[in-house]
Amino acid sequence: MCDIHAEVDGDGWEKLENFLGWESTDAPHHVGGDKAREILEFLGKIIKDQNSISYNAGGSALNATRVAAWLGCRTAMYGCVGADPFAEVIRESLNLSSVDNRLMIDTERDSATGTFCTVRCSYPGDDSGVSRKLVIASPASARRVRELDLDSIDLNGAHVLHAEGLLADAPQFLGGLIQRCQNSGTLVSIDLVSAEFARRHRAALMQAIDRGIDFIFCTRREFEALGCEPRSMSERITWIIKADREGVDCRSGGLWHHIDAPQCAVVDEIGAGDAFAGAFLAASIAHKNVPRCLEIASSAAACALSAVGPSPERACVEALRREFLAD
Repeated sequence: MCDIHAEVDGDGWEKLENFLGWESTDAPHHVGGDKAREILEFLGKIIKDQNSISYNAGGSALNATRVAAWLGCRTAMYGCVGADPFAEVIRESLNLSSVDNRLMIDTERDSATGTFCTVRCSYPGDDSGVSRKLVIASPASARRVRELDLDSIDLNGAHVLHAEGLLADAPQFLGGLIQRCQNSGTLVSIDLVSAEFARRHRAALMQAIDRGIDFIFCTRREFEALGCEPRSMSERITWIIKADREGVDCRSGGLWHHIDAPQCAVVDEIGAGDAFAGAFLAASIAHKNVPRCLEIASSAAACALSAVGPSPERACVEALRREFLAD
């Protein structure tokens, strides 16, 4: 996905709401590729300062992969993008992050790269600078990753494959992916991403977990949507349950661990959970014990919380890398 962050003034916000017919909510508004293009074109017209809009590579799996790469892991990214300028944003980010680009290009006419657009409204005199937020999500071509030829995924020497739980709406593809990993000795990690999606596809997710998922990253709401009890499941599974300000609970090897939320100034919460996942997996690959994995992951999440957008400040993560390598 291409993450787009825009800031508008009060007049622009009113024009945008009138154009959309929506009001701001906590949940993203999901739209098709054509509608996303229409919204972004309108947004370009009402933004007075082009410095108020930015474009970055994003998406849960990519955010996690990028942080793992910055911490020193050899990484590759599989996904699908459209034949448009947003795809170039993603390719450039992968290249700058030393992530091997294994993206599939959707060549169908009018194909669109998935976008996740956050629009914020600032008012003069507001100390926070931000008072309202609107999120528009359009998976578009990103969904076509489900058509990827499983034999084309190179798992030679791969320690772990990290996937988004949204693949559960294609259980045959997800099952085949898990089987490929098992055949090559590669561990499987999954991020549930959405509580509503987890509730709707609970049966497919539980089947995948039973079949051979080793790491499960989820929020408290996503965990509750699954309606399962980790104690009744295999001890090989590591559960990482994020509860925002209450910190993170982790069950691994039959034992529970907890780490408090990082104490830092929160600029933007987008991408913090993904940074946590990428750093936790990187630390696990480096054979750190679970408490240390949690510490490193929490520090990476703090790097994301203190930066605007889905990508943490690279300098912050690289400072963590030096500490990581010095263990």
